[in-house]
Amino acid sequence: MSVMQGRSGRSARAALAAAAVVGVALWLGRPGVSTGVLFPDSYAYRDWPNDFMLAGRTRVLGARPIGYALFLDVFGTGAALVWAQTLFSFAAWSALGWVVAGVAGTIGGCALALSSPLWRWNACVLSESTSLSLMALGLALALAWAERAARGERWSWRWPAAWCATVLLFGWSRDANLVLVPALLVPAFWLPARTRVLLVGVALVTLAVGAWDAARNDRADWALENAVLARVLPDAEAVERFRAAGMPVTAPVLAARGDPGSRTQRALREREPEFHAWVAQHGARPYWSWVLGKPIASVGAAAAAIEEHDGEDLPAYGAKLEVPWIVDAVRRASASMPPLPLVMFVPFLALVAFALERRLRPAMVAALLAVSTAAMYCFLAYHADAVEVYRHMLLGLVLLRVSFWVAVIAVAAVAEDWRRARLEAVQ
Repeated sequence: MSVMQGRSGRSARAALAAAAVVGVALWLGRPGVSTGVLFPDSYAYRDWPNDFMLAGRTRVLGARPIGYALFLDVFGTGAALVWAQTLFSFAAWSALGWVVAGVAGTIGGCALALSSPLWRWNACVLSESTSLSLMALGLALALAWAERAARGERWSWRWPAAWCATVLLFGWSRDANLVLVPALLVPAFWLPARTRVLLVGVALVTLAVGAWDAARNDRADWALENAVLARVLPDAEAVERFRAAGMPVTAPVLAARGDPGSRTQRALREREPEFHAWVAQHGARPYWSWVLGKPIASVGAAAAAIEEHDGEDLPAYGAKLEVPWIVDAVRRASASMPPLPLVMFVPFLALVAFALERRLRPAMVAALLAVSTAAMYCFLAYHADAVEVYRHMLLGLVLLRVSFWVAVIAVAAVAEDWRRARLEAVQ
């Protein structure tokens, strides 16, 4: 009984310490604005389900996904939204850190929430803040549930209910989030067959409904013209390949190379309607055939894009925000830790863990799922849109970094257990 009480006391003290860490981080990183910062995209969510219209009543897209629109219905666009997004961000990332590594992980989660690429979105009326937080919360729930199942512990209906609600809201808040849904399927590897079917079914419903809604509201194919303008036209060899496939290549089309965006597209539709029609009707097959034919070059191009746009895309969002000193300090501390080189070691770390223990723990499976889905996400963000590359890759880049640290902590835990087992065997 005394041992159990001692463990309970240590757990309570650790939980209090973690709560104190979150409270201090939240106070130091509190938002410095009294209302949400609005952008053109903000009105597409605020005025949902209206179409996304630019100045001059030009329709860009149909209605945006419902998830973030519901969030705005609850909190509005003022101070309540800024604080709700801030609290949610710190709560979600600290929860993920707690699940991965207790108090130390909570400190790491709060540091991530304080980093500029995450912190600045809390004051913006855009879907990035809640998408990042929902991703962290979904991964925390998935990993904690998987750990329970792997240990053979009982779990209540609240676990699948919370997981399902988080996945549905995550997938239906932003179209690109759908690509990352598989990263949240960690529990399926340890659950009984019936519950596993439930999880996979919810994931498939999330993907199917999200894809149907994107297609129904013309959000699925808007970006291909961006990709052609930004990726194909600056490459002379690619231009000839696409010309042979039937793409009209005229002087106005070539003059628009390297300049993607809605204004350029509108101008081309007026001056070169044949080009727009070809891209919309026939462009997808030759484009993806060209991309998949040189995956190594695509990876290199994506890395170059990240390096080029890091620091350019994000400051435009919340440019007038007063950045707390702690956020700037975290930015400087993390500047020497680029995620892409680190992520290369995740499969190697998984092999080390498997060699030591002859099984993969939930944390390592979570890291492997995260790194694979995040890599696909970044690849698609680079090729399927081609504007504001770093911003559109953001969820994938954050998940890549998270996957590396989850893998490192998992290997450290495996190595410690293996060392203890060897010592006990010797004694």
